[in-house]
Amino acid sequence: MDIKKPAYPRWRWRPLLLANLAIVAAYLATRLAADALALPAGYALPLFPPAGVALALATAAGARVLPGIALGIVLAILPRHLDNPALPLAHALLATLAEIAGATLQAWLGARQFRRRMHPAIGSGRDVFAFLLLTPLICLVSASVAVPSLYLLGAITEPERVLNWLGWWAGDTIGVLLAAPLCWIVCGAPRQLWRQRATIVGLPLLLASAAVVTIYRLTLGWEHEQHLQPYRLKAQQTADVLQAEFNEHVRFVGTFARTLADTEHILARDKFLRVASGYVDGRPEIQGVNWAVPVKEAERGGFEDWVRQALDASFPGIQDVSPALRLQPAAQRPLYLPVLYTWPPSNAVLRGVDFLTAPGRAAAAAQVLTARTPVATEPFRLMMSGDMGIGLFRSVGEPNAPASGAVVFVLNAEALLEQAVARAGFDGFQAALVDVTGGVVLPLVGNIDRVHPDEYRVGLSFAGRSYVVAFHPTAAYAASERGVASWTVLSSGLLLTGLLGALLLLVSGERAAVEAQVLDRTARLRDREARLEAILDNAADAILTVDAHGLVVSANAATARLFGYPAQHLVGLPFGSLVPAGVDGDAAVQLTRLSQSTPDECVLEGRNAQAGIFPLSISVAPVQMANKGRQEQFFVCILRDLTEQQRSQEHIYRLAHHDVLTGLENRVALNVRLEQQLCCSSTSITSRRSTIRSATPPATGCWWARPSA
Repeated sequence: MDIKKPAYPRWRWRPLLLANLAIVAAYLATRLAADALALPAGYALPLFPPAGVALALATAAGARVLPGIALGIVLAILPRHLDNPALPLAHALLATLAEIAGATLQAWLGARQFRRRMHPAIGSGRDVFAFLLLTPLICLVSASVAVPSLYLLGAITEPERVLNWLGWWAGDTIGVLLAAPLCWIVCGAPRQLWRQRATIVGLPLLLASAAVVTIYRLTLGWEHEQHLQPYRLKAQQTADVLQAEFNEHVRFVGTFARTLADTEHILARDKFLRVASGYVDGRPEIQGVNWAVPVKEAERGGFEDWVRQALDASFPGIQDVSPALRLQPAAQRPLYLPVLYTWPPSNAVLRGVDFLTAPGRAAAAAQVLTARTPVATEPFRLMMSGDMGIGLFRSVGEPNAPASGAVVFVLNAEALLEQAVARAGFDGFQAALVDVTGGVVLPLVGNIDRVHPDEYRVGLSFAGRSYVVAFHPTAAYAASERGVASWTVLSSGLLLTGLLGALLLLVSGERAAVEAQVLDRTARLRDREARLEAILDNAADAILTVDAHGLVVSANAATARLFGYPAQHLVGLPFGSLVPAGVDGDAAVQLTRLSQSTPDECVLEGRNAQAGIFPLSISVAPVQMANKGRQEQFFVCILRDLTEQQRSQEHIYRLAHHDVLTGLENRVALNVRLEQQLCCSSTSITSRRSTIRSATPPATGCWWARPSA
């Protein structure tokens, strides 16, 4: 791989337009993903991919992608500032401008540093180290510009400032570590290397990120459930208190009714007030306790006169309650159930109100006259306070006799619920109470038409009617959930994933460098082999390599021409079939002997493909070569055909010893023959003399001194 830092290519307008649109899409996709995750309040996702996309494209394409950052922030973040009730319009616009300034400045400075200190391929340890070191430093810019500005504009509070800065910086840092390599895989240079990284780097990054996010979602759910546990326990406690209050009222109204059962038709006022006041004291949820008696149409006049004489001289008579909660004289009808006594005394204005026509109470009043069990009313508007209330009726009388009257408890639903919440001692939720008898939802306190994600509902029962009390956490309680465990899991997992990506960048870069070196050296080796092969193929002498077993390993073109074999048939051929006199036994031993012989001893006979014999000279050089990791002995043999040389020598000899015209031997040949004959004669005479000498006895004295025969 080229270690020089090349200039970054200049992008044309179409790729630049696509790059700007990609940045805008990254901002919008991040916002949609955050909305889809539906993170609880107090949670911040430590991953902001647009920071990585913007920085990667600014590094690859230059500063001309910065408008895409500004447009993406305007489309994705400005609406959130506008929806923030704590920010006026001017502050929302200024907050958006502050975020644009921080993001664009970060991308511009980061791109300059990356271009200056990193090779675009990021293939060496130096480049990867620079990427890992510069990323957290560069990401300080946006957090340090945007968070203080948002704090000054009132978008975040003082306690949230440090955590927001830390989350902002961590989100940008991890976003760059993860998103930048993925972006460069799409558009980075050199393209061949980055395309190869799609499976080596991109796929592991995506799979690891998906696994981390999955673990984060599981941890988030577990942590959220743990945070909601105290809220749900307190909500259940509140519901239990509310149900206990309902049961207590039902129990007491039964006791009250049994106490009054032995009375005459007209109950003594003092007795009623004494019993009622004893129970009502200290119970603010009880709006009133009433005693109502049935009055027939024929008895109406006498009843009204008696009340004016015994109780209230200004008694207006039996009255009806209009839908607008106004009192008016009761119309004529067979039966009335007017209020006779009431507690507290401030409710005296209700004396004479007929429950059989009162809105929300008529059905329960009619039912209680024929039964001896408590009957609760549907929700109705209280005349004295205007709040929603519940009535509890209980008739008094013998089981098989007409009722002598009815005890009526009027409960303020809001006060009842507030008292139950106060007893729980928890202010982290809001409660709603509705009547759901018969499947019809009738609100008492609040409503449950909108389901909250963390809503907790408990069913209640009260004197024949069904209720649901619904709880959901307050905004302050939800915001107190910091999500430390899940945030730590996600940030640590994504950080490790980013480091994994950096390691894969290094591995893939080193691999590409090694492959480039291998290709370069292979090309050089092939070129060298090609040159050597060309030299060998153009050599006049036959050159071949023989292994220790006497088999031909390689041979040049001259060898094929010399022996008449095709080049592909020479490899694997026994050397003894080419030079029979050279190797007829142990190849290694005989080739070693030939390598140590004199030139005259290395003149042998060769055998060609047609079994023809011709003279040749051989030169053998033993060499040690590596083969499959071990050293083996080979022999390099150079063979030369001596046929033409011998023919030339014979021709020269004939020219020197014969006449050119007659073909007879010339004087040189005659002199040679005479010298040969003289040499032979001299040798013969010398031999004969030696024989005579050896046959004559030696002389021992004079002739006269020889003994006679």
